[in-house]
Amino acid sequence: MKRIANSTDGAFALLAMAICSTAVAFAVMQPSTGPYAANPNPPEGHAIGPKQVLIIRVQFPDAAETTTQSAIESYMATVAQFYQKSSFGRVTLTTTVTSQVYTLPQSSAYYVTRATISDCLTALMDDAIAAAAADYAVDQTGGNWDRVGVCYATIPKVTGQKISGDYGSYGTKFFWTTTPQGAGIINHEIGHTFGARHANLWQVTDGDPVSSNGTSVEYQDTFDVMGGSAAYSSKNADFSEWRKWQWGWIDDSQVAVVSAPGVYQFRIFRFDHPLATGLMAIKVQRGDGSNIWIGIRRAWANKTPEMTGAYIILGYDQAANFSNLIDCNTPNSNISDSALQVGQTLNDAPHGITITPLAIGGSDPDQYMDVQVIKEAASTPSPSPTATPTATPTPSDTPTPSPSPSDTPTPTPTPTPTETPTPTPTATPSDTPSPSPSPSDTPTPTPTPSDTPSATPTPTPTATPTPTPATTATAIPTPTPTTSPSPSATPSATSTPTPSDTPTPTPTATPTPTPTATPTPTGTPTPTPTSTPTPTPTPTPTPSPSVQVTVQSNPLGLAFTVDSVVYS
Repeated sequence: MKRIANSTDGAFALLAMAICSTAVAFAVMQPSTGPYAANPNPPEGHAIGPKQVLIIRVQFPDAAETTTQSAIESYMATVAQFYQKSSFGRVTLTTTVTSQVYTLPQSSAYYVTRATISDCLTALMDDAIAAAAADYAVDQTGGNWDRVGVCYATIPKVTGQKISGDYGSYGTKFFWTTTPQGAGIINHEIGHTFGARHANLWQVTDGDPVSSNGTSVEYQDTFDVMGGSAAYSSKNADFSEWRKWQWGWIDDSQVAVVSAPGVYQFRIFRFDHPLATGLMAIKVQRGDGSNIWIGIRRAWANKTPEMTGAYIILGYDQAANFSNLIDCNTPNSNISDSALQVGQTLNDAPHGITITPLAIGGSDPDQYMDVQVIKEAASTPSPSPTATPTATPTPSDTPTPSPSPSDTPTPTPTPTPTETPTPTPTATPSDTPSPSPSPSDTPTPTPTPSDTPSATPTPTPTATPTPTPATTATAIPTPTPTTSPSPSATPSATSTPTPSDTPTPTPTATPTPTPTATPTPTGTPTPTPTSTPTPTPTPTPTPSPSVQVTVQSNPLGLAFTVDSVVYS
């Protein structure tokens, strides 16, 4: 049996199911610490292999048992056949029915009016085992038996009655049945002993089959033998793919598990035929302790939707939990059409899951369905970048500028800063400052003139930009713009250092009529500044270089576009 975590600790809950004389099913759960308390984590092998079953027939001083030994043996032969088929031959039941009907020491009212249901069932099982122990090796642990059932006489109605019907303690060896109503109800109760709780319906009122506002309605998955009387009275009912996997009837290799984002396609085969093979289920993890289980049933010839669609339930990481049928077509209306048909899509939006049957085919017992499952990432980035670059620095050798320009500006940082300012100033400032050139794609900064113009103006700068402009933009824009200001009588705070009479750069021997700067370029040129400089310095960096980024959602990952080029 699969070892699945369960949060129950301390006292366990005793699961009880009963059929009243009106054939209305109900379930009651009571805490119990007795020997027959439910066990949410049965030992390995509890639900697989050969099982020896003992049925103890009992009656009361005031109520006689009328079910014969042969009748019970006939029921149990049918039960054994069901379990062998449902388990793909991995479970065999061999039943012994006591030849004697044991009369218990107390009246029938005593056993049905204890303080709790658990107390009633414990008293009944204790006295039945004590009565049969002399003839069969049985005790409160089960003794030599893998399953122990008590078949007790019908009890007259009394005031304060707590039990009246059939019960199974899940994950244990013990079950109770009253004047058996057929093999179906025994299938159900023994199913509890294997570890199953009831097969329920996820009922919603907002039209969303997997709405978080739904409720679990007990017994209403009538395709599962753990549903209500409509289920276990039908020869077509079978355990779900989830339960079969839990018990080791379906191998791990026969279950496709979807846990990571992506687009998946599987071919699954029916899980309700003893000769079926191959992949039998898809388990889609929702990330909250619940899982969507997808399988196909093909035994319901009288229900066409179930013969052509996907049977989908919610199963859980905790073994001791109910299953919940998902009605994919008419939620809260009619579960007969609950199966998801080819071409339909079940959208579990909060968990980023879509399920679409693509095709069906095959013949008995190899009917199959092709299913596509899409699982999106739990969270995706913003679909578009913010207009202003974020303050998080990118890895760079460029130092972060101070928020306010200093009185003496620092040279433009480069991977290896040069000691020579660029461009090379003229030896003597001109009489008349030269006009700043019009902005171009690569602006050429103009040196700031000195306070006293020289007698001879400098020639007009060439149109050709310098190889490495002094205002070269760094990877992270500096808060002080590096544009060429209009000449003024007083140098600005962002000017380059005032050139000395004898410039330190290496000028040409004799200035040419049209001088050009000849700085030594850095090893790795820095990016070209934007074509239009920002006229006024602001604390917010200018959006240059301009990059248009588009992020798109993609089931297989993320795709983004940079300057019209798509990357994925």
